[in-house]
Amino acid sequence: MIALSGIAGSGKDLFCRLLLREISGQRIALADQLKEEVRPFIINRYSIDILNCSLEAKNKVRSFLVFHGGLKRFQSQGSHWTSIAQKKLDNCKSTPVVTDVRYDEYKDDEVDWVKQKNKGVLVHIRKYWETEGLFNMERHYFDPPNEDEKKNDPKLMSKADYCIEWPHIENATTKEIEDILRPFAIEFAEWYKKRS
Repeated sequence: MIALSGIAGSGKDLFCRLLLREISGQRIALADQLKEEVRPFIINRYSIDILNCSLEAKNKVRSFLVFHGGLKRFQSQGSHWTSIAQKKLDNCKSTPVVTDVRYDEYKDDEVDWVKQKNKGVLVHIRKYWETEGLFNMERHYFDPPNEDEKKNDPKLMSKADYCIEWPHIENATTKEIEDILRPFAIEFAEWYKKRS
């Protein structure tokens, strides 16, 4: 199992797409079931289809998603979404790539589910932009969009087996972005194959 962590907008899904060109794997997301559960309510109340919307639209309902997901996690001490994903993982015929590990709060939370229960690899992704400093380029990182991610992201980064820092790219096509960032997936895939 490969699990991806990092704040919203860091490029976890993009990295997954690029990685699946390099290894035989299957995407699994903890939030897929969450989105299915709340989708009718969000469409009815906010006219946003959470399964087919822009990042801007998703950000409008992100607090609601975090609330509902967090309540289920609280009721189960962190195991609600992982137990649903485990069923998909158990039926996976290739390497599962979990795109959204975000929490390390409870004893058997998402990080323990990845690293202890499934002997998986945790990858942390950070996106940056650069400005010209007095003597060299200075790197700046994006801020977490909410308190949950602000609290958990440093823990995830500290427990990661592999860390990626890649640039934020503007004014480029999807293909151009993928061409620029693909070497990060290639390098990780080589590391992962050697480790296995």
